[in-house]
Amino acid sequence: MNERTDLLITRDLRDKITNSLFVVVGLGGVGGTALEIITRIGATNFILVDGDKFEESNLNRQILSTKSKIGSLKTEVARDRIISINPNANVFIFSAVINSETISTLREYISKECFGDRIKEIILLDCIDDVKAKVLLYRMALDYEKKINVISSMGAGRTLYSPLEIASLLKTHTCPLARRVREEAKKVLTREKAENIMCVFSPNKPTSEDRDNTIASSPLQTFNMGLQVAKLGIMALL
Repeated sequence: MNERTDLLITRDLRDKITNSLFVVVGLGGVGGTALEIITRIGATNFILVDGDKFEESNLNRQILSTKSKIGSLKTEVARDRIISINPNANVFIFSAVINSETISTLREYISKECFGDRIKEIILLDCIDDVKAKVLLYRMALDYEKKINVISSMGAGRTLYSPLEIASLLKTHTCPLARRVREEAKKVLTREKAENIMCVFSPNKPTSEDRDNTIASSPLQTFNMGLQVAKLGIMALL
């Protein structure tokens, strides 16, 4: 399935993607889009993390959501999607939210998948919007005994569409979620470690406010951010 990709990046570089482990945390609009792209470009080793089920409100922006999948675990739907594209993929699912109790379990799963020489590099795609959970992921990844490339998405809601920027965590700006993440990360991470976290964020202020606890969202922005997260993950290997 990778003949056309190999013409662009060569077989050797695509093999590097194939032999790397992608840990995708959050399988909503951003994470689902990123997952679709990295699967089609040649990724075959995955740990998928999400504790949610699909809801009706996901249909407007989450590529993995369909009417028939409402009520289904996002991890299970994502796994089936990967296998439908590449039946030879190695997919492990962890159907849980990231918190102080589950982060150690995720670390154990990564260690198990990386046992031996099969996995060459590890890419963590952080596609969640819980501030404390994001910082837990950063600490786990940056303290891991092997290098983990951390790609983190910031706020994708409250905007129909906005051009995105890429920067290390400490150089993000404007995005309200990025500001809260920076503040929390500074409490537990050194500046050197924070500079190793690459982020995708909007440099423009949100154009909509919440209404009745509902956050405005658009497939234009979530798909755009998912694409950029996937691109950063792949370029970290190439």
